[in-house]
Amino acid sequence: MMLMGRHERFGPERARELGLISQIFDEATFDADVQDLAETVAQNSPTTMMLSKKAIWHGLECGRQEALAYGSEAVRDMWNHPDNVEGARAFAERRDPDWAPPRRPRI
Repeated sequence: MMLMGRHERFGPERARELGLISQIFDEATFDADVQDLAETVAQNSPTTMMLSKKAIWHGLECGRQEALAYGSEAVRDMWNHPDNVEGARAFAERRDPDWAPPRRPRI
């Protein structure tokens, strides 16, 4: 809220300090760094990623309490999903996970 209306300009380091961005990429290695990040994200459970993105977008459209309730329901929805067990098992066995085919979240 402090930034609204002030038309303040700041660089990437200040944006990171404020929590507006989480990472700064070097221009010389930008393409490779972004590709590495995308590949890391793509290793996650597709169903979990769909549900997480849905919860984030939903949370932007409602109040805090509704967003928290929705997030709790999303966690409960995934509790018995095969990817929940597979992720922990793959980590313990030090292997890549074999995710279940993506499915639309119930919520």
